[in-house]
Amino acid sequence: MIALELQGIIEIRDRSGIYITQTKNLPAESLSNPPDLNVGAFELIEARILIESDAAGIAAEGATASDLDILRTYIKSMDSDDVEICEQADRDFHVHIASMTHNGALIAMVELLWDLRKKSPLASQIMSRAQGGGLEARLSEHAAIMKAIEAKDTVAARKAMQQHLEQVREYLLDATEAVEIDQLRTRLKLKRQAVINRTKRLKD
Repeated sequence: MIALELQGIIEIRDRSGIYITQTKNLPAESLSNPPDLNVGAFELIEARILIESDAAGIAAEGATASDLDILRTYIKSMDSDDVEICEQADRDFHVHIASMTHNGALIAMVELLWDLRKKSPLASQIMSRAQGGGLEARLSEHAAIMKAIEAKDTVAARKAMQQHLEQVREYLLDATEAVEIDQLRTRLKLKRQAVINRTKRLKD
């Protein structure tokens, strides 16, 4: 909806609804598949902290035994040597918690934020650097979220989700810093080699 409003295709009116402002020469798929928003990884994490923390609290209120079994299955799948399996299980875990709120808007927002991890060029560049990292911590953090939901402790569930996502943010910062340090070392090495080459030419 936000993407369509930015394009001027729809208008969201307070206390009135959503109105289509232009349809002429507009492909039908544009309405159901708006262009991806190009946002950064840290913007995504900030949005996830705001949205998913409250979603976890709401989910804790009405968690069922079936929900808990599903969450356990996803945590178990995260403990895999296959990075793709881990990432998919991670996504499924968070999306299922959103689904436990029975709020269509929250579910759609969580799914969108996860999809943007790969679809947004700005986000995917950093996410790819940190992919598969911090597995042990990630497992314990997800277990803490599930434990709080199982106890139907809404405050603890919000806090556990917030702490987990803040740790993800810290890991991304560390991964980004490591890459920048490596790039700096490479540049310095090239400069040193250039100086050595010039010195050799002068001697010759």
